[in-house]
Amino acid sequence: MAASKLTIGALIDRLHAKKKEISELETRKKVLGEERDQIEVQVIEAMEKQDTTSGAGKKASATVGDKVIPQPEDWDKIYSYIHENRFYHLLHRRLSSPGCLELMENGEIPGVVKFTKKQVNLRSL
Repeated sequence: MAASKLTIGALIDRLHAKKKEISELETRKKVLGEERDQIEVQVIEAMEKQDTTSGAGKKASATVGDKVIPQPEDWDKIYSYIHENRFYHLLHRRLSSPGCLELMENGEIPGVVKFTKKQVNLRSL
């Protein structure tokens, strides 16, 4: 049935069902990710035990290596370094909506405009 022929109530129920389906999939995705992480730990432990960094099954092969990831210890020092050197590319480029809206209650923030997005607030009955 075309969306234009459905009643508002029927559309809201379809929206609710779709949001529930997405939520269930997100929960399943989280569980699958945790299971994958556990298997990865087992692979790493098995390779370490066998003193190797690679292996293969019938459907896939794997190698284990190191990946260096920056981890912040002192945000004040990091922000100071970024500002002094103008290395703003080290930060993600997005604004905090709650923080901006709070400041914008008392005036404008240069370079920022308000955008109003329509949204549906859905509650289960």
